[in-house]
Amino acid sequence: VYKRQPFAYGIRLWLLVFLVFFPISFYFFVKGLAERRLTAFLASFLTLLPLGIFLLARVELGLFDEDGAHMASLTFTPLVCLLLLRFLRTGKYWLAILTALGTTLVALTSPIGLLVLTVFLGVVTFSEMLLGNGRLKFLRLIVVLLLVIGFSAFWYNPKLFLLTIQSSQGQLVKKTFANLL
Repeated sequence: VYKRQPFAYGIRLWLLVFLVFFPISFYFFVKGLAERRLTAFLASFLTLLPLGIFLLARVELGLFDEDGAHMASLTFTPLVCLLLLRFLRTGKYWLAILTALGTTLVALTSPIGLLVLTVFLGVVTFSEMLLGNGRLKFLRLIVVLLLVIGFSAFWYNPKLFLLTIQSSQGQLVKKTFANLL
């Protein structure tokens, strides 16, 4: 029989903080992407509605189930995407370092969150490549990814990667990829 394991109160407090800050980070991402405040406000307001994948799913998975790390990593995902978007457009290296540090934070928080973030970073880069200077923007993404590998190499070694793939979540990810293909 499945029995829920209670988290410590300190962990739940941090997860609640991440839950509160997700709409704010999503607001800044949409504002940076669309350059419209009302659109950003409405989009972030949608994340507060108690509907299926929005608030209820994040509260259930993050606070009551064992998926709090994934929910915490999703709080940083819009901010890291915004930093990458600004780096791709301007080429300022401090933005590359901040993007790499944010991606490393997500990588250390949740491997599944890293997978989601990597997909989003690819989509952001591809959409920016379509607007022009595709080769330069792709090389800027490569610089960020190399910095991320350098920052998180102590954590992501081949042994951990093999253990992650052999775990129950790793098996689920492999089944999901197989279904997508």
